[in-house]
Amino acid sequence: PIFREAKARGDQSDEKNCTACGLCCSYVAIEIDGPTTVKNATQLLWYVYHEGVSLYVNGEDWMVQFDTTCVHLQPDYRCGIYHTRPHICREFSEQDCEVNTGDDGKTFFTAGEFMEHLKEARPRIHGFLQKNFAPPAEEPRTRMTPFEFRFQSVMARRKALGVAADGG
Repeated sequence: PIFREAKARGDQSDEKNCTACGLCCSYVAIEIDGPTTVKNATQLLWYVYHEGVSLYVNGEDWMVQFDTTCVHLQPDYRCGIYHTRPHICREFSEQDCEVNTGDDGKTFFTAGEFMEHLKEARPRIHGFLQKNFAPPAEEPRTRMTPFEFRFQSVMARRKALGVAADGG
């Protein structure tokens, strides 16, 4: 919203516009330690055993993500408390938004997806988990999480408008 207002005033900066999709208001993400030890890896498994919880990794940065929409997000994807919103919302930049960055991170919604990642990225930890903490077989996911659905909808809308994935 801030960049959209600046553009309306004629500000011709290189900054990317907010798509006003509300994606940033549809989850909470908290930085966590990655699966560098068996104990950490089992903790990450525990997260994805819960519905609406996923893991995200980009390089060495790991986050646990909770699919939960802010109670102040309006049906038109505007903030209902914009002028009194918390600092975390004020500091969030459209340039860092996953819609504008062409983000190359990976999200794991199930234990199976996480274990597949470990098999490739941390084979010793994967082997130990597989032997001692193997998660039960999972039914294949047949529907998208709210985050996945919203993200795909935003990207399809941007593609239809001819907007590049990196916001350009």
